[in-house]
Amino acid sequence: MRIFFISSFPTPNDGVSDYTQDIMHALLQSGAEVSSGKIDRPFSVLYLRGWSRLLKQIQDFSPDVVHVQYTPTSLGLGLQMGLRRLQKLKIPVVLTIHEKPDFFIDRLPRILVKPYLLWEKKVYSLAAGLIVHTQDQYIDVRIRYDVPPAHLHVIPHYIQDTPAQGQTTALRLVSLGRIVPKKRLDLVIEAVAELCQTFPDLRLVVVGQAPDRYATYAENLKHLAEKLGVSSQVEWTGYVSEKNLPQVLSTHDLAVLPYLMATQSGAAFKVLSHNVPLLTNNLPAFEELLSKFSVGLSRPLHSAVQITQAVKEILAHPEWPAKWQTEIQRLKKEQSLDTIAQLHLKLYTSLCQNTSE
Repeated sequence: MRIFFISSFPTPNDGVSDYTQDIMHALLQSGAEVSSGKIDRPFSVLYLRGWSRLLKQIQDFSPDVVHVQYTPTSLGLGLQMGLRRLQKLKIPVVLTIHEKPDFFIDRLPRILVKPYLLWEKKVYSLAAGLIVHTQDQYIDVRIRYDVPPAHLHVIPHYIQDTPAQGQTTALRLVSLGRIVPKKRLDLVIEAVAELCQTFPDLRLVVVGQAPDRYATYAENLKHLAEKLGVSSQVEWTGYVSEKNLPQVLSTHDLAVLPYLMATQSGAAFKVLSHNVPLLTNNLPAFEELLSKFSVGLSRPLHSAVQITQAVKEILAHPEWPAKWQTEIQRLKKEQSLDTIAQLHLKLYTSLCQNTSE
């Protein structure tokens, strides 16, 4: 089996790039042949030339399947042209829908929302198979884009196994990933200010950095910590490489994720791989995960007060962390990287058979 990935890989500090790299490595280990290519950003002067070069790279590799690991917005209008070309070459295309479009739509003028969704629907109709990570996302895509059930496949996010390391006596909370408004770090910082009145040794470590367009937002968060008198309790690490991530995450007690929206968070699986349980907002994607694997607590987290109450609820049940650790190990077995890679291979094989018939 030969698979060509269209992705942001290799791009540092990019969750989709990391996801692609890990899946590619697991597929290589299973005996598949893989290659990948990138495309210039949609508004680059080299954009159309980049598509021409990418399509030639795909033809030269002669894959059985092409797997698109970008969001459609990242690939721009040329994606529709590229998919049509691959259809003519009779190369089946798989597209992973990593996120719902809501966050992007919120930034669009209202008059452009309907045309954008119609364009996404057309893009998805050109793929031989679509992958989503959760049943909630499956339902959303089915309804929003009228996708036939046979074209839509649920493959959950993988989790890697990182051995547990040392612990600390202080209560340590962590937030991981890009610093963007939908992750509502402002509420977490406000909750830290409240919790520090009862737990003065509490620490919050923010692992990640803001995209350029949210640099001011990140600075405002630091000013908020100073204003609330907790700047010494909040540590900002910036981007941390995979190599150094274990020593950063291994001593934390809880990842706090009061996200406004999420499909299935790569950041959540990353902290779980380091044996850090979750405190999440009760979004359907998180509820679905926690209903199968009790790896943390889901509560409505729409204010600093609710986050504070949820942390205190956890501290009032010292038996929960041990149960969560057992469930994290079960999750690692059932959704290992190798297991998820095999689900991808099974889908690729099925699509190739359908194309040849």
